[in-house]
Amino acid sequence: MTVATLRILFRNYQQLRSLYETEGIDEFDTPDGPVSLWDLDYLYRVGLPKRAQDTSSGDRDLPGTGPF
Repeated sequence: MTVATLRILFRNYQQLRSLYETEGIDEFDTPDGPVSLWDLDYLYRVGLPKRAQDTSSGDRDLPGTGPF
């Protein structure tokens, strides 16, 4: 999984969590393969390594391009 994909997933974490709560969807397709909400939830709770935290405030999505 690339840092860019993780960045996008964490930027949209609350929306993904809401999607699970309303629709029961807990697996999401990404360019790097499927990702489980439970894996994201674990990383969210335990925290990311320092290097990943340093990159989390980097590039933003371009308007109108969607999350991926």
